[in-house]
Amino acid sequence: LEARVDDDGADHAETVIDRADEMTATIEEIRDITRTLTEEPTLLPVDLEAVLSEELAAARETFPEGTFEVVGSIPEDCTVQANDLLGRAVANVLANAVEHNDTEDPRVEVSVEQREDAVVLSVADNGPGIPEEVRTDVFEPSERGLESDGEGLGLFLTASVLEQYGGRAWIGDRAEGTVVNLELPR
Repeated sequence: LEARVDDDGADHAETVIDRADEMTATIEEIRDITRTLTEEPTLLPVDLEAVLSEELAAARETFPEGTFEVVGSIPEDCTVQANDLLGRAVANVLANAVEHNDTEDPRVEVSVEQREDAVVLSVADNGPGIPEEVRTDVFEPSERGLESDGEGLGLFLTASVLEQYGGRAWIGDRAEGTVVNLELPR
């Protein structure tokens, strides 16, 4: 259709395509949330380094205006109990770090801390931060961040997936910006 219309029609066709893409993304997120809330997960050992590398590459491509950096190193034997939704959970946090960042140069720093029974993946940004009184609310369904035009499902899905794994998600303290911590069982 876009190739068969004049300039005014092309603008309308582009709007239709954008809206269809947004609806598709929302439907996929709702499907994943439904699956998370209604199905018993089959958890397997998952290489966090591989998932994180893949999601960072995708984030760099999707958000070329952002700088994504790994702080420290990701341990080679960093295996967590998860399923195929781990990538989506990580992608949501990486996307939020740029989408809700109001600086001219969005920076995202990713770090991994191995503990005896868990791994904590931290995603920190240099954005406006999240007030302490609403930090737990951002993990609720349909809660949207400051000036968000999303559906408010991304962090809810992330938190739900981690709970299904026996882990958790929380907003940590940071002098500048926000840090989202994802704790995953080893």
